[in-house]
Formats: sequence, C-alpha cells, structure tokens
Amino acid sequence: GMSLIEDQRGSLRKAFFWALQAYRSAPGRTEYVRRLRSVALRASLPAVWERTVEEFTSIAAKGEAGQEAQGFALLYAGELLERLGRPVEAERVWKRSTELGITGAEIEAIRLDSRDEMLGPFVSAFVRGVETRYRHFAASGEAEDFEEFLAWAQGLYARLTGEALAEAGPVIDYAFV
Repeated sequence: GMSLIEDQRGSLRKAFFWALQAYRSAPGRTEYVRRLRSVALRASLPAVWERTVEEFTSIAAKGEAGQEAQGFALLYAGELLERLGRPVEAERVWKRSTELGITGAEIEAIRLDSRDEMLGPFVSAFVRGVETRYRHFAASGEAEDFEEFLAWAQGLYARLTGEALAEAGPVIDYAFV
C-alpha cells in the first residue's frame, strides 16, 4: 500500500491542482489567491513554489485581476521567491505590489516570516514585533499603546492570511513576565 507520506503528497498535489484551477478561473478573488499560497506553502516543494510564482506574476502582469488580488498575488510571489533564495527578485516583485496597495508593514511581516521557517506562518514576525514593542512600552509605561499595537497586529494578520489570529494569550503572558 501507499505510505502515509505518498498519500499526503498525493492529496497535496490534488489540493494544489484545485487551488490552481480556482485561481485561474477567478484571479480577482483574494480568497483564491490566499488558498493557492497556503497550499503551495504546505507543499514545501521548490518546484511548486516556482510554479506558483509564475502564476501570480503572469496574471498580475496581464492585469486580469482587481488591484487588491493582484497586490496580494505579488506579495505572496515575493514571499515564495524569498523562500527560494532569490531576494533580489523578491524585492522587485514587492516593489510592484506597493503600487497596488500593499503596505511596507505587510511586506516586512512576510519577509520576516520567509526567513524563519522554524516558526509557523507569520508567528515569527508577530512575536518579534510584540517583543520589541513591549520592551518599548514597558520602559515608557504606555500600556494603551501596547493594546493598540496588538489590535494592529491582529488586523495585519487577518489581512495577510484571511484568518483571525488565534488568541495571543501565551505571547502576551510571556511578554509580561
């Protein structure tokens, strides 16, 4: 019989195929852009990342999608290029994404994340951000600013992943030690 690994590969291949079809059928739908990205990241295969970068950049180049979806496609293409060890190309693609409404903060979060694969998606950037901000707020006693920052980080996470950030309890407890 098939090993578990082969089975997982097979279902990931199927998931990638369907995510790709969905994206091609409606490249203007941001949720399809996000789904393709998340399947590609789960696959963890350079060939899949290359293919996804091609899809994201060619559709964005044709201008077939709306501005928001194109911006995210380029943001994620840059992320995959960074993971493929092609930072110069990543920067070029990210620069184009800023012309489509992607912010510097979003690029920075994705960049940090691509370089720290030991931690889950976005967690590394979030934790680092929380830690540095918290040090500043602890020193200056601006607790409300910390709450505000947390709300900002949660909003950023939701925009980048299409999901709500899980309860940040442990991070905060740890930060307040």
